[in-house]
Amino acid sequence: MKKYIDLLKEKIGREKLLKFAFIAGIAGMLLILISDIAPKKTGNSEKTEYGISQSYRNEIRDELEDVLGRIEGVGRVKVMISFSGTEEYVFAEEVKASKSDKFNSQMQNNYVVIEKNGEKEALISKVNNPQISGVVVVCDGGDNAKVCESVYRTVSTVLGIPTKNIYVAKLK
Repeated sequence: MKKYIDLLKEKIGREKLLKFAFIAGIAGMLLILISDIAPKKTGNSEKTEYGISQSYRNEIRDELEDVLGRIEGVGRVKVMISFSGTEEYVFAEEVKASKSDKFNSQMQNNYVVIEKNGEKEALISKVNNPQISGVVVVCDGGDNAKVCESVYRTVSTVLGIPTKNIYVAKLK
């Protein structure tokens, strides 16, 4: 390392090297300062594709591939799932009832708001996942009628979709 520094001193000169080191140090401090000031992304936002969280999509696919892979004759298996709609968020509400007299009453609904990292946001009480509209299964045993029937029944039962929305093919 010292060899390289001495070489730089010879080529550039001692004063220019000190100026360069000083400027580089200031630039580094400015980058650190800017990174502390810049807004940070919240960790709770999850990547979504077409309004469907990747973890939800991957969890269903992985579990289905695992179950199908255990059926005799299926062999290697790949699954693709299509969805209709998007995730729907249900926000927590606070309901206040007031009576003006013995016959009339009024209801007032307000969303429950929480403060997180200095930002206010509505409290999510439930997430409704989108409906599964179709499944494609490609497997080694996709050319065997008995295996295909087992796959159709399994996918239909596990996901609660009709067999007309399932397609099974042989893996090449």
